[in-house]
Amino acid sequence: MRYTGFLCGGFTLAGNAPAPSDVDGAWRRIEKNKGEIEEFESFYYPDFVAFNYGDGRRGMARYSLDVGRDVRVCAFGREYGVTVRSVSLFVAPYRLMLFAVHVEQSSGDANDFTAVMSVLRNVGEYDPVAVGGFIDAALAPVARLYDAMAGQRAGAADYRPLVENGNKLKIFQIVELDDPEWQAADTDRLLFETAMLMRVGSSAGSSSPEYFGRIMGNNRISIYNNWKALALFDTFTMLGHDVPDSLRQNWIDNYFNMIYVSLLFNKLYLFRLNILFRKRLRKIDRLEREFDEFERTCRFAKISYNFMPLEICDGINRGLDIDSEEERLYQMIERENDRAEKRSDQHMNSLLFFLTCLASLSAVWDASCLLNEMYPFDSYVGSSLFGFRMVAYLLILLIATAILISRMLGRKR
Repeated sequence: MRYTGFLCGGFTLAGNAPAPSDVDGAWRRIEKNKGEIEEFESFYYPDFVAFNYGDGRRGMARYSLDVGRDVRVCAFGREYGVTVRSVSLFVAPYRLMLFAVHVEQSSGDANDFTAVMSVLRNVGEYDPVAVGGFIDAALAPVARLYDAMAGQRAGAADYRPLVENGNKLKIFQIVELDDPEWQAADTDRLLFETAMLMRVGSSAGSSSPEYFGRIMGNNRISIYNNWKALALFDTFTMLGHDVPDSLRQNWIDNYFNMIYVSLLFNKLYLFRLNILFRKRLRKIDRLEREFDEFERTCRFAKISYNFMPLEICDGINRGLDIDSEEERLYQMIERENDRAEKRSDQHMNSLLFFLTCLASLSAVWDASCLLNEMYPFDSYVGSSLFGFRMVAYLLILLIATAILISRMLGRKR
């Protein structure tokens, strides 16, 4: 079996963060020439291509660090060999930076893959002895960028800030079987277990049939006979057999580097905006304007002219639960706008009430003067002053009663 995996994280940059290549010259900017862009645009919508190969403000700027190191990883009492191929950076809009560590393994047992990846993804529980080689090769360069571009970590061995929300790296993984292995396997169970990073063969006894059926029914992508995929919140897994090099590279270049990375950015950004909104860390109108801009420039309803990228995109979108994150934000904005509208209405009503009172006082005076002219108060009640006061009190009482009844009826409605 052959394994290709990408361990992904992300964090927010400081406002004046330098470019990665300015911090460390080993980071190489990845840019596409005109011909390569046109090739992408023959499969994907131009806006989506432009976003994937942008400048960090309008789309993602990409950098790569070549590693090419074999490291040893201890997991569950055993030692495994892992090749760290490279580390990629994606400097995205709104001061977000994502990274992906490209690793490869080869083994006759899929348990070796799930054991290693279940250890490597838990950045908050790293044992330097068990994963020291991996840290030096893959995460230490990213951590140095974090210190220079985002802020100081609690300590040199603290890698938790590299995952801004949560405690685990996301995983995009490709597991390739030989044809005899594929024929002998229960491929749905194997797909489920590798996606969950479980011990192979353990899911039948540990996962309920209802959960297994729901996950496979809602999140599995199965189109051709030689591969299938499962999109979950923490992992996206492709399981195939006799995979030609060109197909594997297509999965990496297109399904991971473009579709998965752009949707992971969407997820991280929306999650961050939800937190800022709930904690009132920015003005609501500013957050709403930023969200509208994000929806217009970074969120794509359709990305491709072809059905396969659309199927992959829809599956990843479901797995990362992006739509519900987006819907929660819409609902909070709508509720906040409703509250703001009610506050505005209350202020306007208070102003109108004040103006009504002023107008009522003026009307009381005018009415008193008119009555005095028609029926002189000093002739009827013996005193003009007493007459003015009596008429004023009666009119004010009538007006106040009318206003009170009106406000009470308004509250009932």
